[in-house]
Amino acid sequence: HIHCGNNRITGVLPPQLGFLGFLSKLEVLDLSSNSISGTLPPAIKNIKGLRELLLFDNKMDGELPDTLGDLWVLERLHLQGNSIEGTMPDSVCELKDNYALQELITDCRGRNPKVICRCCTACGASGG
Repeated sequence: HIHCGNNRITGVLPPQLGFLGFLSKLEVLDLSSNSISGTLPPAIKNIKGLRELLLFDNKMDGELPDTLGDLWVLERLHLQGNSIEGTMPDSVCELKDNYALQELITDCRGRNPKVICRCCTACGASGG
């Protein structure tokens, strides 16, 4: 488990994050309430044992990679409080429908939601 929430971490998640062998059995990655920016790297899919991915309250942006749907044992995905935009990938919604995903939270509330999400269990505040 890596619990580094609220630690003033800045910068981007490296694109090779999922290729680091020692992370292959990581179950919890909590980087919430920091100042992490940039996009979620598609290689995150290689952390196959990931059960909790907590990235809320950061400065992340861009769209979510479809590869998130390759995390079949993912139970909690919290992304609210970022500048992530677009549509929640169908592959992630399939995790909610068919696999372990129980909590999916992103900024999908309001007249102009940042993220369009048909499968979120809760929606954080969004624009407008």
